[in-house]
Amino acid sequence: MSVVITSDVVFTGDPAELPGAYAPMPNDATTYIDCVNDLYINQSGRKAALSDVINFARTSSKYIVGENGLEQVPAGAPAFPYDPTTGDRLGLLLEESITNLVAQPFNFTSSNWTAAGVTASVNTDPIGMTTLTRSTAESEHKLSMTQAGAMSSAANITTYQIVAKAGTGKFLQIAIPGRVTQTFANFDLESGAVTMMGRGNTTQNCVPYADGSYLCTLSCARGATDDYSIDLAIIPTAVTLPGASYVGVAQDIQIGMLQATAGPIEGPKSIGTASPTAGEVVATAISAEWTAYMEIRMPDVLKGFNGQSVYVFSADDLTNKNFVWVGFGSSAGSSPFAAVAGQKVNNGTLRTASLPGLGIYKPGSILKFSCRMASGKFSIVGEDGQIVTVADADAMGYPLSRIRPGMLINGTDTQRGSGCTLQKLIVWDGIAKSDAQMRRQYQQLSF
Repeated sequence: MSVVITSDVVFTGDPAELPGAYAPMPNDATTYIDCVNDLYINQSGRKAALSDVINFARTSSKYIVGENGLEQVPAGAPAFPYDPTTGDRLGLLLEESITNLVAQPFNFTSSNWTAAGVTASVNTDPIGMTTLTRSTAESEHKLSMTQAGAMSSAANITTYQIVAKAGTGKFLQIAIPGRVTQTFANFDLESGAVTMMGRGNTTQNCVPYADGSYLCTLSCARGATDDYSIDLAIIPTAVTLPGASYVGVAQDIQIGMLQATAGPIEGPKSIGTASPTAGEVVATAISAEWTAYMEIRMPDVLKGFNGQSVYVFSADDLTNKNFVWVGFGSSAGSSPFAAVAGQKVNNGTLRTASLPGLGIYKPGSILKFSCRMASGKFSIVGEDGQIVTVADADAMGYPLSRIRPGMLINGTDTQRGSGCTLQKLIVWDGIAKSDAQMRRQYQQLSF
C-alpha cells in the first residue's frame, strides 16, 4: 500500500533541485512506462495516460478486481487490477481474447438453471452476488445448469471459474456431470483451500478475489458432445462426494459470475459476460535496433499445462513473418516451466535458447530483464548477468516494428496472451546497447 503526502506550501528553493520533466526516465531513453505508479513519459515529456505513449486497444469490456472491489473496465480502456489482499496495484493486465460459454453467467434463477434442495436469490447485476440457501430437506443441495454448444475441436480443455464467498456455510462444490471419471473440486470459502478433487480434473485452484470472495477454478477434458454443464452444490463437509443426499442445515453461501471457457486454465482470466471479451493489444513502434528493460508480474495461478507456454514478451514484424519472444516452457516440454527465448524468421524454423538468468516460472513473481535487437540478433540478460543470444541461423535482416509485452503475436497474427501484468517498460528506440551497458542498465534499474 503506497502513501502519498501532499502539501499546499509553495516551493521556494532552487528550481534546479526539482525533478526534471523527464524524470525518472534515463536520459537516453525514448519511452518510460510505469503502470504501477501511473507514470508515462516519452521524448516530449510526461503524459496523462498510457495511450499517450503506447498503442493500446481492446474492443470489449471486462471485469477485474479494482481499487474498490470488482469493477467493469469499458472497451478501449486499460485494465489495472489490484491485489485483493494487499490493495497494491499490480500493473497493466494483458490477456488474450476469450468467450464466456455460459448464456446466463450471473442470473442463477434463469431457465438455464434447476435447483434441488437450494434456493437462489434474484440477481441482475453482473458484479452482484446471488445468495444460495440450503434447505433442511434430505436431498442433494445444488444448482444445475445444462447447456451444450459448438466448441472448437482444438480446444480439448474446458475451464470453469466462479466467484464465491462464505456465508453461514463455507463449502462449495463444482462438479461436471456426464464425465467417465469423477470431475469435481471442493472449495473451503473461509480458508481458500481446495479440500478434495476428482480424478477427471486437469487442474483446480482457489485464489483471493474481490470483497473477501474467492475465484474458484476447475479445468477438465472437453466433453465429447461439447456439453459444458455444471453443478454448484453447498456441501456439509470438505470431503463430500458429488451426488450425495443428506439432511440439510439451513446455511448459505454467495456466488457471483460464472465463466466457462474453451481452453486450459489461463490466469485466472478476467471474468466476462457471455459476449466475447477481446484481448488487449499493447505495442510500441521500434526501429531496426533497440534496447528495452521490463518488469512483468507473473499470473497468480500456475500456467503452462497441456503444451501451453507462458508468453511474457514478444517483438514482431508481420510483413516478413519475423518475431522473437520470451517466456516459460510448458509442463509437457523438455524443460518444464523454465525460461526460454525463441526467434522465427521468414516463417521458417523456430530457434530457441534457454535463459538461466530468468529462473523457473513462479506464480506471482516479478520477472525483470533487459534485452536488445542489434544486427538481426536478439539478446537478453537477467539477474545472473549472462548475455544470452538466440540462435540466428536464418540471419534475421528485418527490423521488428513492434514490442508487445505480455503476449505473443506469431506469423499468422494469432494473439496468445499470458494473463500477466506489465509493471514497467523502458525503451531505447534506435539504440543497441553493448553487453556491458546492458548489464549495468539491468543492475541500476532492477534494484
